[in-house]
Amino acid sequence: SVTQVHPQITLKDSVACEDTDAPLARINSSLATGQPVVVRVDSSPEPGLQWHYVMVYGRKDDDYLMLDPIPYQPGTAREDLLMARYSRGRSLKRAIQQVLFYHCSTAEGGTEKPKDDSLGEGPRARVKAEVTLGLNIRSSTDISSMANVLTTILGGTELLLLDADGPSKVGKDGKWVRVREPGGREGFAAAWYLEPAAGGTSGSSTGSGSGSAGEAPGGSSVPAQPMDPKKKYLMVSDAAGPNGTILRKTASNSGVAQMTLLPGMLLIVIEPYTKAKGKLGKQNQFIYVRGPNKKLGYVLSQYVQLPNP
Repeated sequence: SVTQVHPQITLKDSVACEDTDAPLARINSSLATGQPVVVRVDSSPEPGLQWHYVMVYGRKDDDYLMLDPIPYQPGTAREDLLMARYSRGRSLKRAIQQVLFYHCSTAEGGTEKPKDDSLGEGPRARVKAEVTLGLNIRSSTDISSMANVLTTILGGTELLLLDADGPSKVGKDGKWVRVREPGGREGFAAAWYLEPAAGGTSGSSTGSGSGSAGEAPGGSSVPAQPMDPKKKYLMVSDAAGPNGTILRKTASNSGVAQMTLLPGMLLIVIEPYTKAKGKLGKQNQFIYVRGPNKKLGYVLSQYVQLPNP
């Protein structure tokens, strides 16, 4: 919904931390680069959790400066501190129960809105319009971590192709192209989420949009996937929402995000199948699976189901 109002802002990740410490180092890193972070806190001292979301925009000692919708006060001239109002006797890392990481392409440290000719001369490709949450531009083609993500580009943005064989790779599954984005950063983009720009030349666009999940969460629909009768499968359910869920390196809501799993994706069950089936429909339990590109990890059980017949 935020992206519908402000196209320059896209959701990068959601980290649930009701039962674990909040990822303060990651929050601090985002704030240091001028990127917005929204956190969930307990709005009332009454028993149980009363969900409430605030935006943190800076650090002050062992606390965060925030913009709070209740009561809302515009601007940052008057400081409003998270712990002063929502600690409920907890430390900062336990007072935060969920973190939403956003990327703003016009934030300080992000991608500046360029002039039309800022890319330079040469063949171009365009990020497909259906890539609603943005396409990662990486310093390498390693997708096991978000550490090499230089920036995230919105659908419809043009990129300059830097290699001579770049145009022939555009639109093809499993291919990577070296590009320059409008802010001047150069890196690698997943070719299957690109299409020829107007007036450009390219090989045939044979990509199905499958490629490596997580490079463009919320992008193309998931293509049909063949099933091996010797293996046991689960499927990402619609409960994960249109943006999908996260395959994590460890069985924890704070585990390293490996990739985004979209509804309809098939996952091979690695742990005992009866054990995995027993977790279906239950909250906050993890199942060990193999995802796209043979990536191993853990998925929340409430977001998977038995495959459609």
